[in-house]
Amino acid sequence: MLQRANAAAAIAATKVHARPRDGSFLEATLETALVACLPGEARTDQQRRRFDLSGYEPFPFGVDIDWSPRNGVSVGLEVKVTDVLDALFDAVKLATAVAQSRLVIGICAIAATETQWSRGGPVTAMAADAGAWKPWTTQELLAGPAKAAVLVERGPRPVHVPGQFETLGLGEIPMPHAATHTLGLIGVRAAVGAPCVTLS
Repeated sequence: MLQRANAAAAIAATKVHARPRDGSFLEATLETALVACLPGEARTDQQRRRFDLSGYEPFPFGVDIDWSPRNGVSVGLEVKVTDVLDALFDAVKLATAVAQSRLVIGICAIAATETQWSRGGPVTAMAADAGAWKPWTTQELLAGPAKAAVLVERGPRPVHVPGQFETLGLGEIPMPHAATHTLGLIGVRAAVGAPCVTLS
């Protein structure tokens, strides 16, 4: 599924056109391109509804793209443009959803400039780790700016989540009509047998 998503993202990346004034684009622009290219059924309506994940106060909103490559399979995609570090919140949410069997797997799709990627901390490291799944300890990730990205002051807040999860980077995808940006996909899954931890 990850390779199918990455192949679809490579096509979607050619359909995204940057704004002339600043060279960037909206998350909705990338979401629309991804939905059009993913095989099977892909929808964006879940992001406007609460996602009943235990361990969050209150429940977070659903994934940006709810993708079903075949019947009975649910894959969640979270999309970010520019805000690389903020995708760490999404990675924890996706790992929680996988651990609770709400998703088969999660994917973070992030488009950013070289400078923005350089400031992405652990998320940039996740994107760079291609070829093998890498384990991450949730509490160890929550240091410095990453803590504020996950333990948000307002809105849905993770309280009791998997203590460990795994990610797999899928490589850089060029964006020919948004040339200052590259698109990176990160697969996210829960670590088998990892206990949950309480965050504070």
